Amino acid sequence: MHTNTDVMPRILVVEDEALLAIEVKCVLEERDFTVLGPAASVAEGLQLIGNGHVDAAVLDLNLHNERSDAVADRLERLGVPFLFLTGHRTEMVPMRHRERPVLQKPVQPSRLLDGLRDLIR
Repeated sequence: MHTNTDVMPRILVVEDEALLAIEVKCVLEERDFTVLGPAASVAEGLQLIGNGHVDAAVLDLNLHNERSDAVADRLERLGVPFLFLTGHRTEMVPMRHRERPVLQKPVQPSRLLDGLRDLIR
């Protein structure tokens, strides 16, 4: 978890919709977060996790023809907080991750930022 206020928090973004991924990245970078990705697939997300430190993550639930469950599971094993950003109902979140925050698309930038700040406190 992020503890040093001199270092920008590193946020993994896993989102397959290109325009939304760019929007999320821009919103986060404008607020001094370092963005890893965006990753458009589970494989890309797992690779980014393996490449270095992650303070928190924003995960789309569905990525083209796959779900982000494996990324969520890896983050959980590593103790990295994350939230889901999805256009699907909360009931679509796997039971093992139902306690995680879920933001609905489209999301207001302020809600996304508030959600991330809550994660990295």
